[in-house]
Amino acid sequence: MTAATQNLSGVDTSPHPIHVSYASLGLGALGLLASGIGRLLFWSSGFEVRTSWALVVLGPILMAIAITLHIEHLGKRIGRAPVVLGIVGLIIWSLTSLPFLLDPKLYSLQDHANWLRINWAGFAAARVLFSLSFFLVLARKESLLEHGEMDAARKIHASFATLTYAAVGLLLYGLAGFSSLSGSGQYGSRFTYGLLVLGPALIAIAIINHIDHLSRVIGKPAVVCGVLGAGLWAVSVLPIAIKPSLGEFAGNWDKITLYGFNGGGLILGGVSVALVLLRKRSQDASAA
Repeated sequence: MTAATQNLSGVDTSPHPIHVSYASLGLGALGLLASGIGRLLFWSSGFEVRTSWALVVLGPILMAIAITLHIEHLGKRIGRAPVVLGIVGLIIWSLTSLPFLLDPKLYSLQDHANWLRINWAGFAAARVLFSLSFFLVLARKESLLEHGEMDAARKIHASFATLTYAAVGLLLYGLAGFSSLSGSGQYGSRFTYGLLVLGPALIAIAIINHIDHLSRVIGKPAVVCGVLGAGLWAVSVLPIAIKPSLGEFAGNWDKITLYGFNGGGLILGGVSVALVLLRKRSQDASAA
């Protein structure tokens, strides 16, 4: 390695190759974009349009397929259990919206609150599974260090702090969903709204904390899009955390946050993955 690829501290600053396949990156980007566009359509067109539900059902399934295609590499690096938990979480995320895809009118029934609680509970369960996945990666990293594992293919580059921020952030995000089940609206109390602010904020901090390595692997524009997406989720709910009455069911700000800004955050995630795909193509073209 030449001096040109190191900073003054001797840390490797050279770009890293992207090992994810085009298929995985493409499906991941399409999955995030579909989920985000579906939620934006809820905001703009209401909840009885089958196309919107089709997109929010399809999106997580595409992401699950993307991870499945990359399972061998991921399993070797972070362990198969965290990968499986992530896939199961995505499937649950998709299935929670399936009843509304089959019959969009369920949303307008007088007792629709029960259907929405089932939907939100599945949403929450998915995020808790994502959190458990990160906690398992954290435990694996500790185990590898204790055993002096030196295999570069199994090295987990994310720091303990980064993994902890991500795991706790997703856990709080999931707990917010479960907390909302006892409320009268789609969210609930100020405590619930607070979790919906803190959870995504910690996810954004996790990305920022790992920004140097991520920038070398996927590029800084992709990282910035990821941070902005998570930050958008957190900031959008902040007014409701300050004044919970803004979040009453069917309130304008409730729809803006849960569907507008949340959809925008997912779309930014999709753009981030698409940028990674373009970076990989550029790397492959340069190596040819």
